[in-house]
Amino acid sequence: TVTMDQARSLQATFVDTVTQPRKWQGTGMWWVSTNWTPVGIPNASSAVTIASGIITCDVPFAASQLTVSNGATMRMVGWASTIAVGGDVNLYGTIAHTLCDTNPATGNLSNTNRVALTCTNLTVHTNGAINAVGLERTAKRKKTMLQTFHRRSPVTPFS
Repeated sequence: TVTMDQARSLQATFVDTVTQPRKWQGTGMWWVSTNWTPVGIPNASSAVTIASGIITCDVPFAASQLTVSNGATMRMVGWASTIAVGGDVNLYGTIAHTLCDTNPATGNLSNTNRVALTCTNLTVHTNGAINAVGLERTAKRKKTMLQTFHRRSPVTPFS
């Protein structure tokens, strides 16, 4: 029961309590349950595959494993959106954030978006990328940077 003293908008997101793999195909927001196969939002025990399209994440989320397929993109929006994976992350596609906002007082970009990833093992495969420049700048700047990266295991250099 929710008691309110005036008119308010209330939104609830329900996460499946059954552990099962989830696959994303298409374009839209992470928390829309009908964008997943089978229908339902992944939970921290779900193995998640972003098979194709662009998924936008504007909230923190957790999964047991994460695979971003070749040609697929995870777009992080906001400073609070984080990826916490209890196991392996395999990147064949891209994880990126949207372009940061411009500070009206200085005209400089502000840190309003980021890529924040916690995992046990991270493998960036051929054509995979973590882009912290911002998706909107990728065409102008052909470089990939890692802004925020946390690991619970030793870092192995890769080329």
